[in-house]
Amino acid sequence: MSKFKKPVELSIPEAYELGFCTVGQSSEFPFTIFNPNAKPLNYLFKFTEFIISPSKGILMPNSYSSFRIEFKTDRASVTVGTVVLEVEGENQRVIKLSAVGKYPYITTNIS
Repeated sequence: MSKFKKPVELSIPEAYELGFCTVGQSSEFPFTIFNPNAKPLNYLFKFTEFIISPSKGILMPNSYSSFRIEFKTDRASVTVGTVVLEVEGENQRVIKLSAVGKYPYITTNIS
């Protein structure tokens, strides 16, 4: 067994565009984290504009863990924010997220 810890692997990049979300509704975006190590690691997400769940816990050894980003807005605008991931024994990782809130529209055809 190696005594060197390998960094965890995220399935999303350091900057991620979530796309459009209808005002008053929420959008969810799944992602995973892989722990390539032989021991469990504690993790914690810190966020404001976007919600990550579960936000804290343990990454099991040699396993993938599933997460979701949730975005909900009450106005039509661009939202940009950061999520900080802290994993035991690693430097903090900053993930930049952006999403666009938009009003729904309806097209009618009167004949």
